[in-house]
Formats: sequence, C-alpha cells, structure tokens
Amino acid sequence: MPVAGGPRLLLRRLREIMAEQTSAQMRLDKLVTTIASNMVAEVCSIYLRRAGKVLELFATEGLRREAVHNTRLRVGEGLVGVIAATARPLALADAQSHPDFAYRPETGEEIYHSLMGVPILRGGRVLGVLVVQNRTLRNYTEDEVEALQTIAMVLAELAASGELVEPGELAPSDGIALLPLRLEGTRLNAGLALGTAVLHEPRIVIRQIVAEDPDAELLRLRKAVSEMQSAIDDLLAASDVADGGAGDVCAVGVEVLAVDVDLATGHGGDGSHAVEMRGRGVGFVGREERAEGGHVRFSVARCATECN
Repeated sequence: MPVAGGPRLLLRRLREIMAEQTSAQMRLDKLVTTIASNMVAEVCSIYLRRAGKVLELFATEGLRREAVHNTRLRVGEGLVGVIAATARPLALADAQSHPDFAYRPETGEEIYHSLMGVPILRGGRVLGVLVVQNRTLRNYTEDEVEALQTIAMVLAELAASGELVEPGELAPSDGIALLPLRLEGTRLNAGLALGTAVLHEPRIVIRQIVAEDPDAELLRLRKAVSEMQSAIDDLLAASDVADGGAGDVCAVGVEVLAVDVDLATGHGGDGSHAVEMRGRGVGFVGREERAEGGHVRFSVARCATECN
C-alpha cells in the first residue's frame, strides 16, 4: 500500500511540526498522528530509550492513551525490544504469531495484527523505536520500510535533543551502542604528552664482502679477539664465578664465525695457517683455509670450558 500523500509531503509536514514553538511532548503527539495518517496505519507509536535498558512508550496514535509513559519493555523483550536490540527494521503481517510478541493489556493492541517497526538511530546508537500497526494482515513493502526509516531519522533529532529524556540517561552504559561514542570537550590548555621515541634505523646493506686491505682487517680481527679475551678474563675473575656461585660447571660458547680475508701472500707451505687464541680457562682455535682467488676463510669454532 503506498504512503498517502507521498513521502515529500510527509517530510515537509514533519519539519513544520518539529519547528513549532511548543513542548517536545506536544510535538511528539502531533508527529504520531501525522505519521499514522500518511502511512495509512491505525496505530503509530514511539518508544524511547530510558536508563536500564528500558524502552518507554512516549507517544501513540491508536493505542490507549493511558498506556503512554506506563508501558515499558526491556531491550530484547517483545517485538519492539528485538528491533532495539538488533537495530534492524522488522515487518510482519501477523505479528501476534511471532514467538517474540509480548502482549501488553494496557495498550489494547490485541485487535491489531500487522506491525512494522524501525529503530530510531543517531550516530550509530539506538535512541528508540518507531512502530506502525494495522488491523488487517498487511504485507508491508520495502518502500514503506524505507519511508519509515527516513521518518525515524527526523525523529532522532528530537529524541537526542534532551527535551524528552535527560541527556545523562543517553550515556552508553546500557550496552546497545553500535559504534564507539565520541564525547566533545573544551580544551583548557594545549597539554603535554610523554612517551618513548623509537628511531627506526635503515637496514644496513653490505655492499663489499671482500676487504680491499687484508692487513688492516687482520689487525681489526686481532684487536677484537684481544678485547674478547679481556672480557672473558674479567668475567672469570668475577667473585661469583671464581667462587663457583654460578655453578660447578659453566660453558662459554662462541658460534662459528667466518670472515673472508683476501691475503696478498700465503703463509705456510701447505697453504693453510693455524691460529691459536687462548684466554684464562677457555680456548679458541682458529684456522685459515685457502680458497679460490687467494681468499682465505678464517673460522672460529665453538668451545667450552669448566670453571671450578
């Protein structure tokens, strides 16, 4: 069934009612009457969300007037509660046969069979539910559902104005928020921020594998080995290690490390060279092996020692 008068005429009338200089409750009462007339429905009701996951009947056209502000449904209770809980529209030709239908005798809705309801949303949050009902088994069309959703967008401005429900009751403490809530505040000063700064160094790319000056590289290697020996001597001389505080046996290991050195001249008649480096209580054995092109690979093997 098409909307009487067309959606543009209905929206124009709703804007006029919203702009009237009357109380919010009086405007809400006029809105339900206008919506029911234009949607060709015997009933139009507006439920607004209150604190404690409760939906309260705020205005109606077609139901008993004494039910206004007295009929309440919890979110998820009845068809109205399901619409609020899921934030999705619902259109039923025979609403009373639905398993979630909850009858409220004070409303007098037992004579109405079909129901169409949409959530009143603002900023992704459910503020209430807009419902129309008919006596007959009416199959609501998708166009009618979309028209009712458009009307609910207009009603959301009034519902969020704070004239009908205290703003404090709209705080996101009832668990039916669909999106994170953003609270606007007044900045008193620029403020300060404390944190840890991390400098991301660029990845070091090794562009030169073979040394241009083998003698210089050998000196660097010997210096590094000497410093390592000194560090190991200091470690073993520490009181807790020397006294066995770290255990009867402690293993000091060095992973195999290979360094290519380009030797200009060979050492030894057999083309190989043995280098022995020793520290206190620990031995490191290195060996140079002749490779192609005059390159020499120097390997440091892992070893272990007992510290008694």
